[in-house]
Amino acid sequence: MSLWEPLDLVNVIVTGSIESDDYRNKLNLPRLSESLLNSEYYPKSFAALKLCRVAPFAKALVFRSGKMVVVGSISIEQANDNLRYFEKQIQSVAGSSYVVNEVTVQNMVASSRLKNPETKINLLAFVKSLKRWSQFEPE
Repeated sequence: MSLWEPLDLVNVIVTGSIESDDYRNKLNLPRLSESLLNSEYYPKSFAALKLCRVAPFAKALVFRSGKMVVVGSISIEQANDNLRYFEKQIQSVAGSSYVVNEVTVQNMVASSRLKNPETKINLLAFVKSLKRWSQFEPE
């Protein structure tokens, strides 16, 4: 019998590379920012174009190199859908020759809770037993 409730996936982070079939064709982030809703680009403070999708919620960071990071999805399928959504947004301004390649799930964040809230857990012993897969910062 498990002490824990089932895991709830709360964030899936995927990366990809949006590229044109013409390698000389670099992304024009200022133009994308001006043309796309829910976008912002302030290169003096952060080097990526930020894109937002409201429903289902997701955010994308698009770098001039074409690297893209998508966060906020609650499943791998939704993460891939969100990545394709942002790909279509970029294609609507930059042209259909841009496609996303090298899609990789980088990280997944899940949460759970104890079935019995009275149960005590020794976090330090837990982290030591799973040293390779865990981090603990008590401050």
